[in-house]
Amino acid sequence: MKYLKFINKIFVISLLVLMGIFLYPKIAWLAEISNYNILKETNNIRIKNGFSELKENILLNEAAQDKAKAIFKKQIFEHTIENIKFSSWIKNTGYEYYLIGENLAIDFDTSQGVIKAWMNSESHKKNILNNNFSEIGIASVKGVFKNIETTLVVEIFGAPLVKGVIEKNINNKIEYNNTTNLNLSSIINNKNLINNNYRIIIYIFYYTIKYYLIFLVGLILFSIYFLNILYIYNTFIIFKKISL
Repeated sequence: MKYLKFINKIFVISLLVLMGIFLYPKIAWLAEISNYNILKETNNIRIKNGFSELKENILLNEAAQDKAKAIFKKQIFEHTIENIKFSSWIKNTGYEYYLIGENLAIDFDTSQGVIKAWMNSESHKKNILNNNFSEIGIASVKGVFKNIETTLVVEIFGAPLVKGVIEKNINNKIEYNNTTNLNLSSIINNKNLINNNYRIIIYIFYYTIKYYLIFLVGLILFSIYFLNILYIYNTFIIFKKISL
């Protein structure tokens, strides 16, 4: 009986290891950079600080996407690109506002890392915790910046213009474009920066270990199953002999 209990313990441990291998990608997905995760993390911060959730706006999403494309195309990581203010991308979509703001981040591996960096910067933090904002647009785009494959995040905040409520003309629209970028100098020193070749090596190493463990655990489970069958068979034979 002790032998059987020991075998069953190994079986349970092996099963848990196998479950962990398959659950890990799901956990990684929850942490990876995506529009959904950035919005979720941003709203979580706002709720914790007593502010209402921001609602996604299709036009602001479009503006964020266009701004991300312009950054990769021009290879300029700034709010203003070649004298074109970030509000220009918003105006091009037809979104009418009286207040807007923009946060930028590049070369981070997780949504949590992006939000944490923004919250550690007073200017970015002010955008996230600005109670006047009610809508948001997000773009998380993969691309090549300065010969390095990376992920760029553009977060645009908006307070829509409501006629008869806000008496501000176009010239008096407020733009929060003075946020401090996580600029190129900080990108180079960022610990999250990994050369593309190293990324490939890490991915190969991860999947090699992953499938090796799956094979190993599968082999252990099969061996345990076989030993249990053998144990039951021997017990039956012994019991049969005793009965005779």
